[in-house]
Amino acid sequence: MPVVAFEGLDGSGKSTQCRLLSERLGSAGMGAAIRPLFRFDIVEEMLEDLDGAAEVPDVGSRYAVMAKVLTRQEWVVNPRLGEREATIYDKFLLTFLANEIVRGADRHELEVMSRRVLPPSLTFVLEISPETALRRKGGKVGFREAGLNLATYRGEPVTYSAYKAGLYPAKFLEQRYVEFQLEVQAAMRSLIDADKSPSPFGRRCVLLKAERSTEDLAAEIWSHVDESARAR
Repeated sequence: MPVVAFEGLDGSGKSTQCRLLSERLGSAGMGAAIRPLFRFDIVEEMLEDLDGAAEVPDVGSRYAVMAKVLTRQEWVVNPRLGEREATIYDKFLLTFLANEIVRGADRHELEVMSRRVLPPSLTFVLEISPETALRRKGGKVGFREAGLNLATYRGEPVTYSAYKAGLYPAKFLEQRYVEFQLEVQAAMRSLIDADKSPSPFGRRCVLLKAERSTEDLAAEIWSHVDESARAR
């Protein structure tokens, strides 16, 4: 069964498109398991606890997330590849690696870390401006998605405890989010342009403009999935 990944900024519509694709596959008689990279995850809870206690460095969270990806692949995804169930990743390697590059990670280190990750059959990159993404998210700015652990405010390092206490103005948080996510988007494009075979991002990487109707975007995604399935 196919392995499909949706990449892009939070607010680009990845979760919605994952759900719609899952429903479409179900109507075609196939199962589908949606697997978010983050969200309702015990590893993420651990990292958030550490941020609150000691603000875990980026390298620590990087290895924790990659260990989670590989463990899930080995024990959950791989055993089901021969079944009639597609795996749909809601954010995967491309978005993760782009974020880590902006945080200063060495590209060779990231390449070695991701070498054993099974590449998806298809990767959809949903492109959207950070400003639109932020509006769709209701203006909510996450600590790490805005790179706040790398930022300063009035000459002092931004801290997670002060962020959780709401001590930073919304305008500062929003501006930081937009600036950081623009860098992430640039890193994603750079990774795609420099991609080599075998690709960790998918045997096919499709860039799609996401600032359009949900139905129109879903129809184009299905056409690519259907084409890929017929070619197998």
